[in-house]
Amino acid sequence: MNIKTIDKEYTYTFIDKKSKFIAIILPCDNKKIAEEILEKMHDKYNDATHICYAYIINDENIIYKSSDDGEPSGTAGAPILNVLKKNNLSNVILCVVRYFGGIKLGAGGLTRAYTNSASGVLSDINIVNIVEAYKFDITFSYENKAIVDKIVDNEDYIILDKQYDIEVIYTIMVYQMEKYDYLNNKIGYLNVKFTSPMMINTRKAID
Repeated sequence: MNIKTIDKEYTYTFIDKKSKFIAIILPCDNKKIAEEILEKMHDKYNDATHICYAYIINDENIIYKSSDDGEPSGTAGAPILNVLKKNNLSNVILCVVRYFGGIKLGAGGLTRAYTNSASGVLSDINIVNIVEAYKFDITFSYENKAIVDKIVDNEDYIILDKQYDIEVIYTIMVYQMEKYDYLNNKIGYLNVKFTSPMMINTRKAID
């Protein structure tokens, strides 16, 4: 798996004939998240004239969806979706919030405005890839913490969580299964307990 996406939320504002367009793009990995984001958008911008959007989700199957939210058919959602497709982005949702400025733009003007808004927010994004990774826990005694820390303190091992109880528990992510095997061999003699690695999808900066 190698999906081109974004790392965080980005916002861009575009003005056309006194109408204000606020474009917001966010990471979105499934339909449930998309629905939650749209609900928050309507709560936050409850005084907006329109909240148009499009999303592309690659979750086993590729899902496309767009909405004009009351704008003339094909003038808002489709242009936003086309911008996402043109930039080959997946697992994102792009919303464009419009505040009507009193001057009608016409169908052609609306299409250009929504296209410019969507393109504008993409002009400053950080592109990352969704890649497969492996997550697992290791449990060990406090007396071995210094040894374990010395070995996992490098870019091959990403520590997602640390818990300190009767024993120490680290939740670790690696991009290559070989790194799991290497760590198991390296510190297994310390009676470190390993959980089986679970494959996950994660965002990673493009090398």
